[in-house]
Amino acid sequence: MPARCRVLKVGEITVAIDGTKVLANASRHSAVSYGRAGEQLRQVE
Repeated sequence: MPARCRVLKVGEITVAIDGTKVLANASRHSAVSYGRAGEQLRQVE
């Protein structure tokens, strides 16, 4: 089966999704909600 990679461009950011599994350890303390992320982006801009 051939490998497939999906690419998504969001503004100036390119996100590539290839199905690679990554071990992650996210804490509730450092997690950001969708609404709060939007607020932070507006502050940066």
